[in-house]
Amino acid sequence: IRSQVLQTTFAGGNPTQLDAIFDSNKGTLLRSLESDVINTSQAFRNSVTFKKAEDEGITSFLYDGPEDDKNREFCAEHVGKIFTLSEIEVLENDQGGPALTDLGGYNCRHEWRPVK
Repeated sequence: IRSQVLQTTFAGGNPTQLDAIFDSNKGTLLRSLESDVINTSQAFRNSVTFKKAEDEGITSFLYDGPEDDKNREFCAEHVGKIFTLSEIEVLENDQGGPALTDLGGYNCRHEWRPVK
């Protein structure tokens, strides 16, 4: 999609072709947007969780969520275990992102749960 849009935009294509490009890729665009919304809301929820925990003096967190065959390697390795905030801050998931906000990565079904 990106290459089609760039080619149309910068290679002298007809701008009205963009409508056709977007229409023919509507399903892909909607799925991508939906995933981005899920991931952004997950990162926000995690930020709120860590802030509330900080306010309560909590520094340990459970990596919580499903344990099944859909789990990524990172999630399978960490689910059900407890980590300190300092340990979480240096964790990087298999996609190169910070586990602090992104957990196992794109569309991860897990969450950090504060542990008293």
